[in-house]
Amino acid sequence: MKVLLWITMIAATVYGVINFTRGVWVLGSLEFAYAAFSFVIYRIIDSTPRVQRWILAYLVPLLLLITYALYLPNTSDTMFSWILITPVILYLLLGSRVGKWFSIAFVTINIIVYQLRFFTGDYTSLHNAGIYNVLISSITITVFAHLYERNREKTEARLIELAGTDPLTGLPNRMKLTDDFDYVRAQADRRDSPVAVAMIDLDHFKGINDRYGHGVGDRALVHAAEIIRNGTREVDLNARLGGEEFTLVMPNASAGEGKEIVDRLRQTFLDTPMPVGNNTVTLTFSAGISEYNVDGVDLETLIMVADRRLYIAKNSGRNRVEDHG
Repeated sequence: MKVLLWITMIAATVYGVINFTRGVWVLGSLEFAYAAFSFVIYRIIDSTPRVQRWILAYLVPLLLLITYALYLPNTSDTMFSWILITPVILYLLLGSRVGKWFSIAFVTINIIVYQLRFFTGDYTSLHNAGIYNVLISSITITVFAHLYERNREKTEARLIELAGTDPLTGLPNRMKLTDDFDYVRAQADRRDSPVAVAMIDLDHFKGINDRYGHGVGDRALVHAAEIIRNGTREVDLNARLGGEEFTLVMPNASAGEGKEIVDRLRQTFLDTPMPVGNNTVTLTFSAGISEYNVDGVDLETLIMVADRRLYIAKNSGRNRVEDHG
């Protein structure tokens, strides 16, 4: 954005000087004013929390200035080049959804203005063939800018998804859980509702690895993740923190209610053994529960408290859930 603002300041100043020397006073004055306005945006763009509003404040006068310059009778027909590059700028700054509508409106209006100014009435003349080139190339560039931006956004979304996903189990990882917890916490503060956080650790997982090998250990983690994913509520957040540790964030649930949810999940583990060759392996877990605004207000503290209670469950015989201690 700052590079674009620099280019705008230089270009608008140069065009302002050129138009003043040609006697096009109004257009030259507008270009000088726009150069100054771009400088103001350049100075504040890094510090303002309302970047998108300033982007619109930058773009709308630019589009109007280009259309006005194209409309004037004493400007060059090479003004069409701005019709070609503007969709790229719009998609770059506004994204595919908003950029699409701005581009369609801008290109349509300016092609009409360009045709009204330069079309001679003879459809076969070489001059008018140039107008057809402007029309076709403008539409083509707009379409390709749209396709490029859509693909870029999809790729970016996919990369963000992969960065927030545990590759083995497909559950969210700690980074994604932290991001999602911010929303849950904001909702809880707004509604004055509880949130329970559970730390889950598979019991005797090292023994599974030692007895059956790490391949079966990985299968056990995937098996556990499937039970957690299918055995929790739609509103609950689940994640694998690493190793055999999983976390649940349960909106609208106190520590006691969270304990009930996790205890039902514990029973589902007992009822769903994992086949290993001709045998089955029953997974169990120990868990600790903490509550937002009771045990802490940030995710790290809530996980730490839940983890402490998890080890109380471990030391009390495993395969149990603790919400005190």
